[in-house]
Amino acid sequence: TLPPDKRVPFEAGRAPGLLLRSPLACTRIFYGRGREIRTLAIILMLMTLPASMGGIFQIFAKTEWNLSTKDLISFVTAIMVIGTSANAVGSRLVAVLGIRNYTAAAALSCVLAPLG
Repeated sequence: TLPPDKRVPFEAGRAPGLLLRSPLACTRIFYGRGREIRTLAIILMLMTLPASMGGIFQIFAKTEWNLSTKDLISFVTAIMVIGTSANAVGSRLVAVLGIRNYTAAAALSCVLAPLG
């Protein structure tokens, strides 16, 4: 949590301008934040690539796995339920493992997930 003197109050009037700049705002994390933050941002980006496949995944599932639309919906729903459950359990694991060990385990899990 930020110390009170570093906090910036929310101003609704500034929100539209901030939203318009937000697609490019993510690039600021690569510069001026240090090597560790840049490395973490790149790792996070690589970890989320499989989740961003969108239409490519649907085409792959239909052509390679011969999934019907109903089966694909069931599969995606199962992934969503598992993800939500993992987030609920994960919040408790932070207390047990500590933030550093939990982050390492979560990163490893995400990197290995596409391997099956």
